[in-house]
Amino acid sequence: MILIGIAVLCVPIMLFGKPMYVRFVTAKRHRLQEAKRLKSLKRNGTNVSAPTSPAIELEMPVFPDAELLLADELDLSEEVHHSLTDVFVHQAIHTIEFVLGCVSHTASYLRLWALSLAHAQLSEVMWHMVLMQGLHAADSIKDDTLAMILKPILAIVSFFVFAVLSLSILIMMEGLSAFLHALRLHWVEFQSKFYIGTGHQFHAFHLKEYLESAQLVTDETDRMADITSASR
Repeated sequence: MILIGIAVLCVPIMLFGKPMYVRFVTAKRHRLQEAKRLKSLKRNGTNVSAPTSPAIELEMPVFPDAELLLADELDLSEEVHHSLTDVFVHQAIHTIEFVLGCVSHTASYLRLWALSLAHAQLSEVMWHMVLMQGLHAADSIKDDTLAMILKPILAIVSFFVFAVLSLSILIMMEGLSAFLHALRLHWVEFQSKFYIGTGHQFHAFHLKEYLESAQLVTDETDRMADITSASR
């Protein structure tokens, strides 16, 4: 319940937090750009009128560009003007999509619970309908001598059938099914939260290629050294 409450509280934060922060970063960026512009005009000897915004001061410190990296990532440059309404609408769509995705992806993990129920029912059916039936098949025989002979044989046969069915159905088939479902959940539901798919293409390691590259680098270094010595 605590985790559910935290997840519910995150919804309004997603909905209103980012637009307000974008508005704050945009206003800060515009103030810094205006202050730099006024400083450059004053340094060039140009008469500067009062700033358009009362919050702008000519002597305000210049903050490092690292503080405005988020604005660069959000494309909050001078040429792009983001209205607060557009940001709110975009964030509302993103929030609805994310919340629905979280609910559907969480519910999708119930397929593993369904697999466990199916495994339990199949195990119970095989136990009662195969093994127990074979062990008690000779109970109805009146002749004790014949019953004593048939019971071990029926027990061995019924256990062999039970073991084969358990291995083929419960272990192999359901194991493959559970593996595929878990793999699908991992790639679709889990990885979709943060996986982007960028990176470098995989290249297998070949010692011969690295030795040839090292030899080319050595030859190029020697050639540059010869050119430098010849120019002197």
